[in-house]
Amino acid sequence: MNKKIYYPLEENFEIISKIYGSSFLKNIKNDNLNINDCLIANEILAQQLYGVEIYNALKDNNLDIIKTKFYELKNCQYKKSILKDIDFNNVGMLVIRPENVGLIEQYEKFLTKKGLDVIYTKKIKINFEQYLLMYLHGLLPKESRYDFPTRTLNYVNKDCYLIFVYSNNTKILPISDYLISFKGKQGKNQTGTLRGDIAYNGLKQYLLPNGLEFSDIKFNVLFDPIGMCRLLVRNQIPSDNSHNIADLKLLYYVGQAVHVPDSHEIIDDFRVLCNENDIDCLEQKIKKLKNKTN
Repeated sequence: MNKKIYYPLEENFEIISKIYGSSFLKNIKNDNLNINDCLIANEILAQQLYGVEIYNALKDNNLDIIKTKFYELKNCQYKKSILKDIDFNNVGMLVIRPENVGLIEQYEKFLTKKGLDVIYTKKIKINFEQYLLMYLHGLLPKESRYDFPTRTLNYVNKDCYLIFVYSNNTKILPISDYLISFKGKQGKNQTGTLRGDIAYNGLKQYLLPNGLEFSDIKFNVLFDPIGMCRLLVRNQIPSDNSHNIADLKLLYYVGQAVHVPDSHEIIDDFRVLCNENDIDCLEQKIKKLKNKTN
């Protein structure tokens, strides 16, 4: 892949210019952050991405409205259940997020070395309703209100990859929990993990060694398009300081890199992200692998 590993985020230049104008874009790019302007931009972005109903419910702390919306969407997913005969003990799934889609081959090789068969890879764009079904737990807490709009913008309606893996090795089942065991933590240097090795080493080039600044001004807009993540790690706005566990603090917010559903989440995430053709393809590939081993 010749594109930059973060290529979907290049759309942020046009998006930010269109929403806020060229003057705001210039300040964000040059790291000339006005706290009040960034806070206002965060509110505008949240309303645009979430819609007025969810935005107002968050603002009023009326979380029941959001939960009702969530369960309505979830019920629709259950009505179109297409999971057929897949044994989810033997199947796992990862979402490679837009900020590092160019590392897809590295992720596939890494998973193979972990004893897993990569059986199906698919490019996908996740819409906000799908995103809400996957990440409601991230949207609701008050402490995520400053970074969640940026994380949503960098994820929704941008290229991602789904990777599906298989194994019949009983020592590592269920596969989803095996994947979790080497997921790692974003922004933390952890050899042999998805987030702390592949993503960390792939993305660290875009930061200065202090982890508080990007290595080139263009990355300010690509990874942190309204400046909120920089304000958080520099302690210029209130936070729960969860980013302090990271070696490169900005990557805590902008380098989560992969979504790895555990054994309690995987069936729901399959329903959200997969269509009937995906399921048919997976079943055929699993059948071929079983026939090889018999």
